[in-house]
Amino acid sequence: MGVKYGRRDANHSEIRDAAERTGAGVFDTAGAGPMCPGLPDLLVLVPWAPIPDVRAVEIKVGNAKLTPAEAAFKDKWERYGGIYHIWRTVDDVLRDLGINGPKGRRGCKTTGL
Repeated sequence: MGVKYGRRDANHSEIRDAAERTGAGVFDTAGAGPMCPGLPDLLVLVPWAPIPDVRAVEIKVGNAKLTPAEAAFKDKWERYGGIYHIWRTVDDVLRDLGINGPKGRRGCKTTGL
């Protein structure tokens, strides 16, 4: 059975929306699979990091593993110093973006997380 590029995981919207509510810049690239196999589902700009950075994020459900193309992208991204996350839950989003509790890491009361 082949890979179905552009198909979004069942938790995609929930994870993307949670990342946006933290105040991070979120770019949804999930539909770009046919043009660029292995490209992660999201690129997330984290402006409050010590050095603002762009993180590559693959969204997965349950124990799903990276496809070979996703694993190759991850390896190259990290080889050049990039940060790559696999998010399965909203808790993964909060942990990896450094958000602690409902007020957020920066005391933000608007995240609703």
